[in-house]
Amino acid sequence: QLKYNKPPKVIIYSVDINTLGMPDGLYNHEQFLPFFYSDKLFNSYTKKYKNFSFLDFNLPLIRYSGEDKALKYFVKDIINWQQNKMRTKGFASYNGKWNTDYDKALKQRSGYYITLDTNMIKRFDAFLKKAASDNISVVLMYAPEHILGQKFVKNRRDVVSVFDSIAFANKIPFFDYSKDNMNTNKNY
Repeated sequence: QLKYNKPPKVIIYSVDINTLGMPDGLYNHEQFLPFFYSDKLFNSYTKKYKNFSFLDFNLPLIRYSGEDKALKYFVKDIINWQQNKMRTKGFASYNGKWNTDYDKALKQRSGYYITLDTNMIKRFDAFLKKAASDNISVVLMYAPEHILGQKFVKNRRDVVSVFDSIAFANKIPFFDYSKDNMNTNKNY
């Protein structure tokens, strides 16, 4: 928050197919559980998502009921358990092999369609304009993504074209690494 910190000179904003959509629920919703009591503004934002109930916001321990993942990390933190993946400046490396997750996804459905939220697009554009007015340079970046994942999203070109348009309109760079030839290699 700029309220407590000096503004950055540059923001590298990693965008993807979900950036301009409005999900029903919060991604990794359990990460928000500890903050319900401490921040009323936070509560007002999270209440519009389907992840939490009235009891979650008002009874401290109820919100952890059925949240095995959150409880596991809580216990590990309490006993100072060393995590498997060490992070360096927010990045954790992982040396894995191509698995069958893509094939499983194809069996469930033939593809995925992203619903772009016009309000989210306006908010994203407003964020970029505010950053420019605060003399903060923003760079949009779409990370590499395997070609099979790209093909799974039926309207992916529409989503990427919105980023192109927003970047052009705001005169900011947009680096689309999803076009790189590394995206055809399952080793990466």
